[in-house]
Amino acid sequence: MSSTSEHEHARQLLGKAREDLDALKGMLAANCAYSEAFSDGVFGFHAQQAAEKALKAWMAYKGVTYKHTHDLMSLIDSLDGSGEEVAALGELVDLNSFAVQYRYETADEDDEPINRRDVLDKIQRLFERVEEIIK
Repeated sequence: MSSTSEHEHARQLLGKAREDLDALKGMLAANCAYSEAFSDGVFGFHAQQAAEKALKAWMAYKGVTYKHTHDLMSLIDSLDGSGEEVAALGELVDLNSFAVQYRYETADEDDEPINRRDVLDKIQRLFERVEEIIK
């Protein structure tokens, strides 16, 4: 169990993750005339940020110290090392390239487009899991 300040910090981080999750949902909204206006880089960036903040919220709640990093694998490894069940989270690691690379570089034409619905579903499951943990 976490202390009050760790719990509050976890709730704040999860609130920030929710903002990115809501942005993803907005980018995929069926009735949004501008959904195609968002590049994979923009979508991927918000997906990576939502995952990063949700993982850090989980870690903060559990009292696990985390580094100032955008590397999802590093965060998942830290959770694993603290005894948390993280086997299903490895699928999020592909989002790492969106943390920094696609913010400053253009994606190659050969890059396969990301499956936005699949990514959103993965982020939603992580968010719900962390939300349940820190209730």
